[in-house]
Amino acid sequence: MTRGLLSVPRIGRTSRARPLAVLALLLAIAVLAALPSMASATTVAVQAWGHNGFGQCDVPPEAESGAATIAAGYYHSLALTAEGGVLAWGYNLQGQCNVPPAAQSGIIAAAGGGYHTLALTSEGGVIAWGLATHGQCNVPLAAQSGVVAVSAGLWHSLALTDDGGVIAWGNNSYAQATVPVQAQSGITAVSAGYLHNLALNTDAAVVAWGYNFFGQATVPPAAQSGIIAIAAGGHHSLALTDDGGVIAWGNNTYGQATVPLDAQSGVIAIAAGYLHSLALTAGGRVIAWGENMYGQSTVPAEAESGVTAISAGYVHSLALGGGAGQPPVADAGPDQVIEATGATTTFTLDGTGSSDPDADLVSYAWTDAEGNPVGSGSTVALARATGSHVFTVTVTDATDLSDSDEVTITIQDTTPPTLVSPPDVTVSESDPAGTAADLGQPTVSDVCDPSPVVANDAPALFPLGLTTVTWTATDASGNTSIAQQRVTVEPGSPQNQLDNLAESIQDSVVSGGVASEVEGSLQAKVDAALAALARGDPPGAKVVLNDLKALISQVEAQIDKKITAAAGAEIIARVNQVIAALSA
Repeated sequence: MTRGLLSVPRIGRTSRARPLAVLALLLAIAVLAALPSMASATTVAVQAWGHNGFGQCDVPPEAESGAATIAAGYYHSLALTAEGGVLAWGYNLQGQCNVPPAAQSGIIAAAGGGYHTLALTSEGGVIAWGLATHGQCNVPLAAQSGVVAVSAGLWHSLALTDDGGVIAWGNNSYAQATVPVQAQSGITAVSAGYLHNLALNTDAAVVAWGYNFFGQATVPPAAQSGIIAIAAGGHHSLALTDDGGVIAWGNNTYGQATVPLDAQSGVIAIAAGYLHSLALTAGGRVIAWGENMYGQSTVPAEAESGVTAISAGYVHSLALGGGAGQPPVADAGPDQVIEATGATTTFTLDGTGSSDPDADLVSYAWTDAEGNPVGSGSTVALARATGSHVFTVTVTDATDLSDSDEVTITIQDTTPPTLVSPPDVTVSESDPAGTAADLGQPTVSDVCDPSPVVANDAPALFPLGLTTVTWTATDASGNTSIAQQRVTVEPGSPQNQLDNLAESIQDSVVSGGVASEVEGSLQAKVDAALAALARGDPPGAKVVLNDLKALISQVEAQIDKKITAAAGAEIIARVNQVIAALSA
């Protein structure tokens, strides 16, 4: 049973028939009794490809203009019209394509077998025509009412009743028409293969019986729960899981039981031919694998999108609806601005927003601005230095259609360096013109730049008192940090200070701050203070210094003539420092 999507046109056919000695099987179409009548069904065009030796791929105009559902037989094909009539074309030697009047309206499902055809009426009865040598067209009384689904094998037929029981008739060489106990109730779907059968029970487990030479009737553990659809092929079996994956077992001579990667998820319907298999994705794309001698596994472009149903014959395939596949939509994600965490910063390229309209599996290829590959997969982790980096993701679907998108990753450094100034420094004055001080080195680090530029505004020589030094550290991104250091120049010993005082007086004379005729008087006072200190008389030195202050006061009237205001203030300040030191 299939579930649906959209539409497609006719495709070129192959010719040449395969020897009739090799017979085939078909996928059954199961339709629930609750389905609406075909009169109200939506119709779309039928597509066919593969072996066409008997015209089974020559879709008639009535089916090209629209069909409600499809079914493929051994070498013939079937479709239902909107009015519920059966359309049949292809091999007809046994009359399997001669639709009887009773099947020309009111039909809700059809199934093609080896050389016979089944139809299910809206009233729940089965109609059969074509080869009846094995009794496959002799519909038993139990199948003439209350049937909700039909399926046809090579020489046998199946019907599913509305109470969940399976009815089988026709050739029974391999017990394919002997319904086992476990299929006599609680069944929701049936599928007849070449010489074996599958049924799906209410526990979502597969039940199988009939010919088992290739293990096609030995149900694997994976198909014993969680199954939503079944398809019996030539000598292999398919099951569809509730998470959209296909399980296959049995004959695998041509890889028909080797499920390709793109059919391991996202599948909504399955069909099995004699030596090939089909799957339909949620996006309406047909996937085919197995034997391909007649192109039955070469899906045409028109069946790469919008297909709503599939069916597999012996060596041909049918699809309902369809159209050319659509390319995926690449999405590299939004541009990112990331704060740097080091010399290089790790980030993730995220293409998970990419999509495919046909629900195909897609692959990812990421490249940088120079076209160099940087990774594959929907997400890729990379590391780069600061700056802007452009990356492109190219998303390619299973049909080689692709799309690309770009993303810009900007790694910025807005974090300033970490700067710790050296410890504060205190030194004694060594020269009235200024005192040198060893500032030491600051501690500096930066998340990105191993060598930030460090500078300070310290003078070459420090004046007496407190000076604040400002340190700066600037990284390669221009981020700056500031730290401060205190440098204190203290007065020296009284004698040292007196020496500095004398030097200040001399400097003031040289600079013009003190007139030369005043220098002698000032210097005499300093010499007297030094002499007092030399003889161990600090109080006497203080008296002399106070006299020095008085002397300066006496010439205050001559400020800016004999002594400038600035020079006088500096000398008095130094005198006060010496007095303070002597008083300590």
